Amino acid sequence: MKKLSAVLLVLSVCFGCLLVGRPASAADATVTYVGNAGFLVTVGSQKVLIDAMFGGFPGGYRLPANVEQAIASAQPPFDGVDLILVTHDHADHFSASMVRRHMEANPGAILVAGPQVAGQLSDFGARVATLTATAGKAATTTQNEIRVLAIYLSHGVFPAREPEIVNYGYLITIGDVSFFHTGDIDPVTIGIETFRGYGLASQGIDFAFVPHFLLGGRSADPGLVAAIGATYVVAAHYEYTMLPLMRTAILKAYPTAVVFENDKELDRWTMP
Repeated sequence: MKKLSAVLLVLSVCFGCLLVGRPASAADATVTYVGNAGFLVTVGSQKVLIDAMFGGFPGGYRLPANVEQAIASAQPPFDGVDLILVTHDHADHFSASMVRRHMEANPGAILVAGPQVAGQLSDFGARVATLTATAGKAATTTQNEIRVLAIYLSHGVFPAREPEIVNYGYLITIGDVSFFHTGDIDPVTIGIETFRGYGLASQGIDFAFVPHFLLGGRSADPGLVAAIGATYVVAAHYEYTMLPLMRTAILKAYPTAVVFENDKELDRWTMP
């Protein structure tokens, strides 16, 4: 009997070790809507903020004051953020001053972005990881045990003599959870073959943030969504778009889609 008890004790200790050391599982993934195309993704104990620190354009949508203050001062739920991602340098996706304030309040956060964004915060040194992706050539980095793959996705055609605002889509992997954010994309300029060329549909993406107007309404692009191949799609970019949010159309096309209320910041969805 004593020998059996000893065996059971060893087994229980080993099983406990497995639980402590196990990778994050899909059941641990939670998405918090921050505002516009900004989200907080929590997987286990790790947190990623993407396109969530922005000031917006004059006269347009801004984050509620309490949300903006919580982000800037790294207060819950924005405490302990491991990674800050910015898809491109537009005011409805990025505010250098807000990112700066958060990084000062949260010494553990690392910023990952393209040169146009990263260059504005280069004084943080090694806490800023600059990725340079070009058409057909991705760039990768691993920061705070989070893998990021950046792919160049055109924002559209810019007027002559006006510099292109370079947009990156990001594929993020934490443990066995992966998610994708398109940033701002112009499907006409990009084309479905661009997405297929990166083989995203074979990556087992759990959920993808896609601009709402590509999910429902006259601009919907099922081919593009299929080329991303995510299990769930999360509607993004609720503000600063010419086309209205077509909630019914989105849910008809994608019954498991996640569509937040654009005036209910900090609402959450936990992946089944």
